[in-house]
Amino acid sequence: MFPFFAIITAGFIIQLTTVAELRFFKISQYVICGLLLAVFITVAILFDTEKLWIAILLLLISVISTYFIFRNLGNSYQPALLLSGIVVLMVNAWFLLAFYPAMANYKGDGVAAEYVNTHYPGQQIISTAPMADRFDFYMKQPVAYATVDAIIKSPQPALVFANDASMEQLKKSKLRMQVIKVFDNYFGENITMKFINKATREQALTHFYLIRVEITSV
Repeated sequence: MFPFFAIITAGFIIQLTTVAELRFFKISQYVICGLLLAVFITVAILFDTEKLWIAILLLLISVISTYFIFRNLGNSYQPALLLSGIVVLMVNAWFLLAFYPAMANYKGDGVAAEYVNTHYPGQQIISTAPMADRFDFYMKQPVAYATVDAIIKSPQPALVFANDASMEQLKKSKLRMQVIKVFDNYFGENITMKFINKATREQALTHFYLIRVEITSV
């Protein structure tokens, strides 16, 4: 799709001949770049202040590049077009360097599988979260599935992978269990403002739990 849009954009730009058309194009590009920059800076600040240096570095590189563009190309439409490209590249670079790596940490089922593979290789794993596809996919050993009721009725010494709903049921039971680790999870791919804002992110998260169940019951 993007090469197709690039062809359409090139065809539109090449037809700009009058001063008024070029002025409108430049102003519109500057407005779009300004809005994109404002959104980018806001999201970068809200998302993770510890990685804010990445956004600052990218902004610095973009400012230096913009300076050389306007110094060498003067007052034609090309600076506006190149500025748009720089802003888009900067935003995409931030997503690749800061946002997507952080998002991977909020896919709790995948993180849990990596943790179990590293710390509990070869041990029996029982999952009560059948919708956690990444856990089964990334595990290096077979995963058994069971309901919470089945685990409560016939407890066995094993590691149990549970979601929030399963954990609530297990807490109400008389099973002796130890929570080994809790994994934050953001369900779905649609990013909400509540998740972007680090101050409210916990409200948008669900959790997975790695639990050790013991045979002895209270």
